[in-house]
Amino acid sequence: MTKLNAYNEANEREINSMVGKAMCAFANHQCAMKAESQLRRDYGDKVFDTTTAAQWSEYEATVRCIEMFVKNSIYEIQSYVIERAEAELLS
Repeated sequence: MTKLNAYNEANEREINSMVGKAMCAFANHQCAMKAESQLRRDYGDKVFDTTTAAQWSEYEATVRCIEMFVKNSIYEIQSYVIERAEAELLS
């Protein structure tokens, strides 16, 4: 797994917090997509589409925030977050 390299080690706590938030947003989106047909039936297309768009937007925005604090590329950050989410939240 890629390690995130902070510009300033004093920001490690904030980076870890943002990674946790991005992991949750990614995991929530993935779980919703797996249960798409049931959620659409229970809540309707508009609610499902709006909710999953918000989840994905939160994931992307948080990854971009992390990017401001680390030397890694956005692709490395995404890989790191997704790998951790899959290992910790989606297993």
